[in-house]
Amino acid sequence: MKQYRLRDYVFAMIAIVVGGQVLFNLSFSLLGLPYAIQNNLLPEAFLILAGYSVAGALVWAMFRYSINRKLYKSTVFATLFTLPLMGIMLAIGITFFESNKLIPLSIGLLVSILVYAFLFIRKAPWVYYFMMLYVDVLALMIVLFDIQI
Repeated sequence: MKQYRLRDYVFAMIAIVVGGQVLFNLSFSLLGLPYAIQNNLLPEAFLILAGYSVAGALVWAMFRYSINRKLYKSTVFATLFTLPLMGIMLAIGITFFESNKLIPLSIGLLVSILVYAFLFIRKAPWVYYFMMLYVDVLALMIVLFDIQI
């Protein structure tokens, strides 16, 4: 097993959390672009998109040159994997929005267990488990605190 410094672990976790947040916000901003075009809010929309793009580039540059090369590759893939997983969790929540809260939580738990099993079978690095834990916590907070997206 490759030994990493504590800094590598901390930077990888920060990269997943910040990078995932930038990806979520950027995707929602892109989904809101037709509304911005329709309501003549294009300059504000492009300003928001540019801000998220610059934030993403800064995160990438900072972590690209500060953590171990092998860990960097796993961290980038884990960060990019947060978006489709969060999309799946949000789709489950939207589909079962009107039902009891236990139904989307149960289905989300089943999806999470399947992903964890897949990661375990593939002997994935620890950053993928952290990424899944991050997505699970965000999805759980959305359901429990009744956050409207």
